[in-house]
Amino acid sequence: MVLILTMALALTVGYVSTVLTFFLLSFAITSTAPHFVSDPGRFRPSYLLVNCMVWTVCAVLGGYAAATISSAWFPWLPVSVLGVSLVVLTWYHPIEAHRQLVGLSRILMSVFSALGVALGFFLQHNR
Repeated sequence: MVLILTMALALTVGYVSTVLTFFLLSFAITSTAPHFVSDPGRFRPSYLLVNCMVWTVCAVLGGYAAATISSAWFPWLPVSVLGVSLVVLTWYHPIEAHRQLVGLSRILMSVFSALGVALGFFLQHNR
C-alpha cells in the first residue's frame, strides 16, 4: 500500500511541477514579449520552437521530481507513467490541440516530453 501511495505521489508531484512550471514560464514569455508569441490569429513558428524547449525543461524538472520521490523498488514506474501522460497531454488536451501547428509541433512536443522526463530520471539516479 505504501508503495502505491509513494508512486502516486511521485506521479502527481512530477505532473504538477511540469505543468505548473510550464504555465508560469509561458505566462512570463507571453506577458513580456507578446509580439514574439503571435501574429493576429496564429502563433509564430519561432515561439512554438521556444515553447518546445521550455516544455523540455519542464519535463526534465517533472521527471527529476518524480524520480526523487519514487520508491526504490520501482523508481522507473512513476517516471514512465509521467512520460506517457505528458505525451498524451500534448495530443489530446483541447487547448494544446488548438494552440499548436498541425503536426510538427506536436511531434516535437511528444518527443521532448519523453526525452525530458527520461533525462530528469537519469539526472536524479546518476548523481
